Amino acid sequence: MALLNAKKESQVLAEGTELGEIHDVKIVMKGSKEKEKADKLSKLQKNALKKIIKTFSPDMTDQKQKAWELLVRYSTIISTGDHDKS
Repeated sequence: MALLNAKKESQVLAEGTELGEIHDVKIVMKGSKEKEKADKLSKLQKNALKKIIKTFSPDMTDQKQKAWELLVRYSTIISTGDHDKS
């Protein structure tokens, strides 16, 4: 049986310890909702988000990905032009 310890500290279980109910888990791809939403963005929206990401330092790769996911999630509040015609 595989167990997941979500804490940073080690855990020792005494023999015979009851662990509770066992449930099936569903594997979800990280950022899959954002990927689907990003695919549906208009060209204006994508260009606006890319313009924001370009302002990040090149060595901030992890932060860029997290920022991209947030920008996609909240893309409806990002200005895409003078009058926001998207």
